[in-house]
Amino acid sequence: MSNLTALSNQEMENVNGGTHPTTLLLLTLLLIGDESAEE
Repeated sequence: MSNLTALSNQEMENVNGGTHPTTLLLLTLLLIGDESAEE
């Protein structure tokens, strides 16, 4: 989970830097899917 958090922070920096906004969306979906899979 810590790896996902680190990745999330990195992606947020990329989005703030004007890189791919869709990456954050995909990562959000991945996090939501991950939480759903655990339950």
